[in-house]
Amino acid sequence: MKNIEIEQKYKIKNPAAIRKALKRLGAKRAGSGLEQNEFYDQRGRLRQKRLTLRLRKYRGQGKLTFKGPRKAGLGKLSKRVEVESSVAFAQIRRLLELLGFKKWLSYSKTRETWELAGAEVVIDHFPRFGWFVEIEAAHARRIRQLSRALGLTPDQAVAESYLAMQLRA
Repeated sequence: MKNIEIEQKYKIKNPAAIRKALKRLGAKRAGSGLEQNEFYDQRGRLRQKRLTLRLRKYRGQGKLTFKGPRKAGLGKLSKRVEVESSVAFAQIRRLLELLGFKKWLSYSKTRETWELAGAEVVIDHFPRFGWFVEIEAAHARRIRQLSRALGLTPDQAVAESYLAMQLRA
């Protein structure tokens, strides 16, 4: 059971070019739709420790995710503990509330999910922030390979999480 998330986010202007490159590389589109994200905490205890508890709904499926703090010294690459489980969205939302967790932030975005040779590539769009690509793989080396193959450059890399962007806005 792998509980480490390794990913890199890139700010892009032309999602059509990324889609074209993904198709050329043989990626399979796994789906698209509106993604709803809700963040929960108990009196700021998780945030104080740089921990995240997120409830997500995407393509009719619920997921509860715990994320630990990012590992330091990796530049714009994100590596951290991540444990997630498929859940019944409405029931888990109610359970979190009954356990004393409060929703402190929520946001929605559109997401396209692609699968490519053991990696997941997503194209995200926020009306306020624009277009992004995230590449998640088991090894940073694979992320670098795919980013080059997709025509992404290091200056497009973004260290800031979507959560941090929402808090800054």
